[in-house]
Amino acid sequence: MIYQDRWEVVRDQMRNMILTGEMPLGSKIREVELAERFGVSRGPIRESLRSLEYLGLVVREPRKSAHVVSVRVRDVEELFALREAIEVLAVRRSLELNRESVVSALQASLRELEETTASADERESQMVEADIRFHGVFYEAAENQRLLSVWNNLNDSLSMMMRLSSRPNEPAWRESRGGHIDIANAAMRGDVDGCVEATRAHLDQARRNVLRLVPTQPSL
Repeated sequence: MIYQDRWEVVRDQMRNMILTGEMPLGSKIREVELAERFGVSRGPIRESLRSLEYLGLVVREPRKSAHVVSVRVRDVEELFALREAIEVLAVRRSLELNRESVVSALQASLRELEETTASADERESQMVEADIRFHGVFYEAAENQRLLSVWNNLNDSLSMMMRLSSRPNEPAWRESRGGHIDIANAAMRGDVDGCVEATRAHLDQARRNVLRLVPTQPSL
């Protein structure tokens, strides 16, 4: 069993509240209420906020209350530009080095995505997690720890954005499923360039779907 300090336990619970939408994007964080909820002093709450700020989930400003980060146009554009750059590298390396294991993992991930989206009572967070795991297949098989580390550090920000278009009845989510199939089919054929192009098309569609649902004003 891994030991965690009290503030780490609180941080993990707050992180989950943000990623599942219980603490909405842009909402004010009330330290006193959270301290009462978790049965701790404000010290662990503030330590948790510092950690969540580092993860890109919380914004803290001097002499102001902290708040959950907002997702705006500039944030989306920057994140997806970075993601495309690293994902193209992950796709190429993983297919060149470990194509058979990648194909097997993608097939299993596609089944998971199908089961998740087909179940009416599945929550949005489960759909997002399944999507992240699908793309994570390429990073895990690319044999590049720094690349994998960058991907892992982006996951929380990506999860927040993807929640905007993760409802099972949303056309955007159905498009996303089709994109996953295109990516997997190209990988199964051993078509590296085709897989890269399918990935780019899929990410561009995801970017546009998120932009459709975020405020138009630029980030500060």
